[in-house]
Amino acid sequence: MPFKKFRPKFSIYQVCITILEARYLPQNANPLVIVKVGNRKRRTVLREKTDNPIYNEYFVFDFTCSLDNLLNTRITIAVYLRTFVRLKFHGNTSFEVATVWEQPDRQYYHKWAVLTDPKDLTAGPKGYVKCNITVNVKDEKVKVHPEILDEDDIEGNLLLPIGGEKLPFRQRARYVFIVYRADGLPD
Repeated sequence: MPFKKFRPKFSIYQVCITILEARYLPQNANPLVIVKVGNRKRRTVLREKTDNPIYNEYFVFDFTCSLDNLLNTRITIAVYLRTFVRLKFHGNTSFEVATVWEQPDRQYYHKWAVLTDPKDLTAGPKGYVKCNITVNVKDEKVKVHPEILDEDDIEGNLLLPIGGEKLPFRQRARYVFIVYRADGLPD
C-alpha cells in the first residue's frame, strides 16, 4: 500500500447570512435581495414602495466539502427591483468565503455591503445592504453580539476585505495631465 490515494478531509460547514436592511435604493422601489453562496440561492421577501427596506431574514447554507473548496466559494448579495412584469437587476457585491474566514471570529457583524454595478464599476455605489455573515464548522458555537441601537454610520462600517489585493475588483484610476508650458526642452 505504498501508493495510497490522497483524499481531502471533508467537514460540514455552515455559511450563515442575515440580511437586515437596505439603504439608499431608488425611491418607491420594490426591492428584494437574492443571496447566492456557490450555486445555492435564497431570496428575501419583496418590500413594496420603499427605498429603505427592512428584512431581518436569516439564511443558512450547509456545505460538506474540504476547507479549500469552501474558501474558494463565492458569496454574492444582489438587489433586484420588481417592475410591472419582471425583476430588474440593481446592484450587487461579491466576494469569497475566505474573506469572511479571515475576520475575527470568522464573521462580519452589522456591516454594510456596497452595491455596485459589475458592468460599470466607475458608476459608484447604488445602495447599501446591512448584513451579518458567519462561517463556521457545523455545531460550533458562534459569538453572540449585544444589540446596539443607532448603528447608522454606513461609511465607517463598510464590509470590505482586509488588504487591497483581496478587493472583489481591481480599482481603476485615470490620470489626465495637461501641459500648458514647458521651458528648456531639448530640440
